[in-house]
Amino acid sequence: ATHPHRYAVPYGPSADETLDIFTPANPAPGTKAKIHVHVHGGSWRNLSKDDESFIAPTFTARGAICLILNFSCIPKVRIPKMVAQIRGAIRWIRIESEPEHLEDGDVLWHGIISDITEERMRRTQEEAAG
Repeated sequence: ATHPHRYAVPYGPSADETLDIFTPANPAPGTKAKIHVHVHGGSWRNLSKDDESFIAPTFTARGAICLILNFSCIPKVRIPKMVAQIRGAIRWIRIESEPEHLEDGDVLWHGIISDITEERMRRTQEEAAG
């Protein structure tokens, strides 16, 4: 089954700091959805959000929104940086969004969306330059 899905929504400045948003296919109009936040496994060294999107239907079938986080892994960063990225994602979710189901089936996210495209491009160029 297909579920409405927004892929690689940035929550922080690095290319790894993204999340996927899965929403219920037929939400009740005017309701506020519960949110499940999933931090992928991989022993801190491998896997990404893309490896665990299979869990989304478990939550969206029950009317919840499923957010699957991505973050940098070892050896690219150390554990304190990984924890900071995950905290940043939770902060983004809590501050930036409040989902509401609309009558036409869309999900409206109340909050502030910050475009960090320029910051991400600058950091990507710096990382490529070494």
